[in-house]
Amino acid sequence: MRQQYETEKDRQNEQVVAEAIESAWKLRTVKMPKSYHLDYALTNEDNSLRGFVEIKCRRTKRYNYPTYLISLSKVLAAKRLTASTNLNSFLVVKWLDDIAWVYFNDPHTLGFGGRTDRNDSADQEPVAFYRITDFKQLSV
Repeated sequence: MRQQYETEKDRQNEQVVAEAIESAWKLRTVKMPKSYHLDYALTNEDNSLRGFVEIKCRRTKRYNYPTYLISLSKVLAAKRLTASTNLNSFLVVKWLDDIAWVYFNDPHTLGFGGRTDRNDSADQEPVAFYRITDFKQLSV
């Protein structure tokens, strides 16, 4: 089993973003089991499903890099959920200076990469890149 690096602080940051999504989109965020590979389901008050969300929190400013890198496995999971339900899947990123979102549709480019600071060979994998300029600010 792969080592988990998520901390309590990471979970708290994710919850702040989930609350911002609820406020901006007037939908509930419901934490999903890990088997779904994305963080949250979006629901109406009556629990009808409206979409899916992956939340990421970064320790850089939004425009420090021209693209946002994410595991291709997350993109594939989002595409499966969207194809199976006809509901949108979203990537929502909190940077130090902004919270923004993009549809988890076709990424700008694909590559191979990932983190190199943890000495974990599983951090290197197929990845997808989304243009930072394609992200839309989450209006809270």
